[in-house]
Amino acid sequence: MYCKQCGKEIADNSVFCQHCGCKQDAKTTPSEKKIIEITTTTINLSDKSKKWLVIYGAWFLMTLIFLFYDEEDYYEFSMFLIYAIFLPYVIWGGVWLYKKKSSKDSK
Repeated sequence: MYCKQCGKEIADNSVFCQHCGCKQDAKTTPSEKKIIEITTTTINLSDKSKKWLVIYGAWFLMTLIFLFYDEEDYYEFSMFLIYAIFLPYVIWGGVWLYKKKSSKDSK
């Protein structure tokens, strides 16, 4: 059984917890454990965002395949980083700046 105060395992017939000294109820069952509540967060993505995530996933997978199956050793890890991470980030940043600038111009 487990202590109702500290949650540590104690003998089934214990009246007091040997770890914290808390008095135990007689109705505590051996299978009783502390319940841990797990919270999850759901992120709702728009259809446009989902589409771009799929496109980026395909792009990342394609560059990963080129990295491992390049027979002429032309495609190195540094190129993988440039094509799979840096280039999409630069494109995303450019689009974000363009949208930010165009939203200021329309005001």
